[in-house]
Amino acid sequence: TFLRTQQYDRAIEAYTRAIGLRADYAHAYHKRGTAHYFFHQWERACDDWKRACELDAFCMGWNFGVYKKVCKREKAID
Repeated sequence: TFLRTQQYDRAIEAYTRAIGLRADYAHAYHKRGTAHYFFHQWERACDDWKRACELDAFCMGWNFGVYKKVCKREKAID
């Protein structure tokens, strides 16, 4: 709900709590990365998206190519 209503700081807090409860929750990393992205925290977004894909070999159907392109543009990943 927080992500959909553009309450990115609250979304980040909620996804961080979810990750604290289950460190292998790829979907929470993905969504928290998205919240970081919209909150203009590029490096944190890229770290979360990368972690999501490490946890889920298929990136749960996400278009990681787009994320990788964004992260390279922001020089957050190699």
